[in-house]
Amino acid sequence: GRAVCKKGEILSVKEVSFLCIRIPHSYKGLAAPLYDLLCRTRFQKGLLIYSLPGVGKTTVLKDLLRLLGQAEKFVAVIDERGEFSPCENNGQGVIYRHYPKSLAISMAIKTVTPDFLLLDEIGGAECAVLLENALCGVPIIASAHAESAKELLLRPGFDRLFAHGMFPLVAGITRTGTQVEYLFSTPLDLPSGSIAQ
Repeated sequence: GRAVCKKGEILSVKEVSFLCIRIPHSYKGLAAPLYDLLCRTRFQKGLLIYSLPGVGKTTVLKDLLRLLGQAEKFVAVIDERGEFSPCENNGQGVIYRHYPKSLAISMAIKTVTPDFLLLDEIGGAECAVLLENALCGVPIIASAHAESAKELLLRPGFDRLFAHGMFPLVAGITRTGTQVEYLFSTPLDLPSGSIAQ
């Protein structure tokens, strides 16, 4: 389509030629290997999940949020696009819906003292804000677009997040049909695992 802009903001879209409709769904148990990983660290470590677009990072994060809620972990979810539902965390946390990530990160850490901060699809701007809050003591669970852990290090800001120890746990997601596989890169030297959807 053709965007109608004013002062750098999109006011409307005309001549629409394509629509992408995403239907949210859940797969219970999908994030079990990641939840087990967090359990092994006594819920004290941050986790970064990466994959190519469309593989299922958000779906995995939703299931992980559900599992953390069942464990009575208070999670602050930064939900810039309105993709997470309050029922997904079993009432164990708060969702900052449609807040800009950069503002909500500081707000959540300083005001609600969560057990975890959860963000979907972080980039360079969020890396800078996360670094400002690096020593806050709140583990971060986040996702990012990348094909490999090596590619993550090439993205602006991610090398500094790793250097500050914000994401000692890293899990890549690959999918073939309905089979999801996690590729762990952690100090715990965990083997890759898989779970069927």
